[in-house]
Amino acid sequence: MKRYLLAALLLPFLPLRLLWFGLQWLRLAFWRRRAMRPGRHYVLDWSGDIVETEHETRLAQWLRELFSPGEERVHLAEVRALRRSLELRAPSGLLIRLGSLSAGYAQCMELHAELTRIAKTTRVYVHLSSGAEGRELLVASAAHHVSAPPSVHISAIGSSTTAFFITRLLERIGLEAKVVSRGRYKSAVEPFTRTDRSEADREQATALVKGLDQALVTTLARRRNKSIAEIEEVMDHAPYSGVKAAEKQLIDASLREEELTAKIAADLGVSKLKLDRGDKLDRGGRLPRLRLLSARTREVGLVMVEGAIVDRRAPQQLSQATESEVIDDLRTALLDEDLAAVVLHINSPGGSVTASDAILAAVRRLDQEKPVVAYFSDVAASGGYYIACGARKIVASPKTITGSIGVFHVLPNLSALLARLEVGVDTIKQRRNADFASPFHPMSESQLDQLDLEVEEIYDRFLELVAGARRRTKAQIADVAEGRVWLGEDALRAGLIDELGGLEGAVSAARSLAQSECSEVPRLVHTKRRAQNRLPLAPASDPIALLLAQLGPLGRNETRLLREMWLLRETSHRPTWLYAPLLLR
Repeated sequence: MKRYLLAALLLPFLPLRLLWFGLQWLRLAFWRRRAMRPGRHYVLDWSGDIVETEHETRLAQWLRELFSPGEERVHLAEVRALRRSLELRAPSGLLIRLGSLSAGYAQCMELHAELTRIAKTTRVYVHLSSGAEGRELLVASAAHHVSAPPSVHISAIGSSTTAFFITRLLERIGLEAKVVSRGRYKSAVEPFTRTDRSEADREQATALVKGLDQALVTTLARRRNKSIAEIEEVMDHAPYSGVKAAEKQLIDASLREEELTAKIAADLGVSKLKLDRGDKLDRGGRLPRLRLLSARTREVGLVMVEGAIVDRRAPQQLSQATESEVIDDLRTALLDEDLAAVVLHINSPGGSVTASDAILAAVRRLDQEKPVVAYFSDVAASGGYYIACGARKIVASPKTITGSIGVFHVLPNLSALLARLEVGVDTIKQRRNADFASPFHPMSESQLDQLDLEVEEIYDRFLELVAGARRRTKAQIADVAEGRVWLGEDALRAGLIDELGGLEGAVSAARSLAQSECSEVPRLVHTKRRAQNRLPLAPASDPIALLLAQLGPLGRNETRLLREMWLLRETSHRPTWLYAPLLLR
């Protein structure tokens, strides 16, 4: 009955849809034909954050654009779509102006891997227009030719981590912090309780720095045909100017951008180089598909957990994984019949225990109906790892920071500070623990013992949860827990993850677990959290969406049906959005 209703509703729109399909086909054919002309190069600007896909709400995007105008971002989903476009019929080459990247090594290695794949079919030039540090050099090393202006700094100096300890400062101002924790590597509280690093924290921090440096050194050594020792010697004397970096063979040449375009033209044997913006290519990497006439293909959903895990969103904090929002997305994925599997994309250092536990329950419920694969991005530690235990499989980047299986609780004590300021405090209570964890009084020994038992219980449950998810004994997990953080490749050896790979590897694993034909491109699952009596967002680039914006009020079922059939839901495409504010009956 639903199919007949669907056909009846869509029949009036079929001629328009056929027209749209034909126009899109001609547009893409034109650009691909143009891409084959001699001397045709495409230019991309990469800088700022590296993100998998655009998952922010319109309010978050508006606020980010308001407070950070002109902020650049590199969307990995678009890079993958661009790679698919270039594989079909590559242009003469690709020029990337690479600026400063503010991302972790895991995301930079993912971008490096995508650029390596692009370089197999297209000649790639990278220009370090504003200099480079380790992350930028790591990404640029995938190109055929790397250049930089003479005056910039190439700072291949390696990784480092610095800790500050404010215990004595707190004592001077009369502020004390009581800490109850489990896990000797759980070092986040050491700045408030120690005056120097503990041996356990020094051990794990050294391992992290060594692992990140090794990634850069081995990549540069392979790209520059040098030994590990030679690259380490060059890095030990960095930073360098662009000219000196070329002499040390960290880059291929020291050129200004005008000189670089002349070099590219000479390489191609043409008198003039034609430069076009890369966004004129079809980012989907495929010709448009007429959905009305094609067989139904199920998809892999993508649920994002980005930022600290919190019970509720704090004011002016946009990059947070709020319990209710993540659970809404998971439940939306559960009810979506088009989704055969789900990838849980985690980029979070952890956060609230109660929020993490609630999200874990939602992940488990979803996994009962559809396979869930957890993918770890730059960091998936503590609560970020906790929620992944509900997934059927865990995939992580080799340089993901993960683990941190431990618990701590910090209790500030302001009594000495208040006394110094001559502020009187008087508390009236009838029960012994009525002022439990109050910052205005020091905790009694019995209260500290009670809190210690509570932290011990949470840590014990954490160990049991991980042991059950990883099919190991509690003692085996305890050996690799203690709050220690691991790089992804070390976490694999420790048995904390299942395999190494990027987002595409996680999607491939989800498709295999689904045991059904699924689209290779995941679809972002993002619950609409605006008023339910309005039409959903529709891409203004779609004539059908523009037509629907002119229609009168529609019922809920018709609205859902039209949304399912007409909205473009590819994560690799970012159209201009049109909001049709039409009230529904």
